[in-house]
Amino acid sequence: MTDYIYVDSDDALYDMVDDYADATVIGIDTEFARFNTYYPILGLMQLSDGEQCHLIDPLNVGDWTPVMDLFEDRRVTKLLHACSEDLEVFTHRFGLLPEPLFDTQVAAAVCGQGFSLGYQALVEKNLGIHVPKEETRSDWLARPLSDAQLTYAALDVLHLPDIYALQQAQLASSGREQWVTEECDVLVGASSIGVAPDATYLRVKNAWKLSALEQTVLRELCAYRERTARSHDVPRSWIASDSVLAAMSRTDGLDHSGLAELGVRPRELRRYGDALIDCAAAARRVPTDEWAEPLERPTPPDSGPLMKVLKQVVDGQADHLNVAPELLARKRHLEALLRSGAQGDYELPEALAGWRREVIGDHLLAALT
Repeated sequence: MTDYIYVDSDDALYDMVDDYADATVIGIDTEFARFNTYYPILGLMQLSDGEQCHLIDPLNVGDWTPVMDLFEDRRVTKLLHACSEDLEVFTHRFGLLPEPLFDTQVAAAVCGQGFSLGYQALVEKNLGIHVPKEETRSDWLARPLSDAQLTYAALDVLHLPDIYALQQAQLASSGREQWVTEECDVLVGASSIGVAPDATYLRVKNAWKLSALEQTVLRELCAYRERTARSHDVPRSWIASDSVLAAMSRTDGLDHSGLAELGVRPRELRRYGDALIDCAAAARRVPTDEWAEPLERPTPPDSGPLMKVLKQVVDGQADHLNVAPELLARKRHLEALLRSGAQGDYELPEALAGWRREVIGDHLLAALT
């Protein structure tokens, strides 16, 4: 059985801080639920320096000051694995993020161990230790938590400091420390800023195929859905799906029966039908100078051969560096690069700046010119 200390009071949380007074790195993980809500609900937080492990019960702890102070202490590196969802939990619950942050999944990719490598696979590959997965989909808001749940939660964070030590040695020998630093800074920055409601329509698949007016309607519908989901703390899908909003943007004069034909369920129709109809109608009256900027198609019509060349450059460089191609450049980055050449010289998108410029960006530009 894995040893851990269960923290279920404010006094115990303050006592816990003393145990980490001399720590320079601390592994952090969370277990949360998101069944019927927009925001994740924190069910457990785990901390470990590799020697000891604390499991903090957020249903019984009210004063999180010690944890927030730890998050802001830049003398302590905070270790997480695949941290995007954890950062969302922290942003919602505490309004701040742990810094400096080191994501062991990012580091694993930079070290050539695979893109998006899971925690269990990472631990097994590097430490030869099997970490069970059976409690991954547990109900972390139920009380009491079982021994199996608590052991799983402890193991999910206990090995992060040892993994970090191994990765630091590999990164130092390859000279790639800056790669990980920049990638983690991007993760923190993206989670801090979030996506503005007016920009959420950009995530809708094939939105670029709509006309400028239709994109404007889609923008307003998606913004309404996002604001409503956040204020009511419900999943976006409880209001309307992407496909429904896209169909609404293409069809004028819809009523309740029309929305039902598009797939809006009776409960959502009763709650949000009128607001969706009014929002779409108002969007069609928006002055033309306030319409959405027409989205460009992913790539120019005749870009197939060039895209093939770019992918070959990425694959070749990835093979040379012994990393996954996805780490160097994703398809959307190559599409943005090709679009930039429509009006003249090619320009690297922001995603291919920083460490990627020398590693892959300049090679892509050379291939195009």
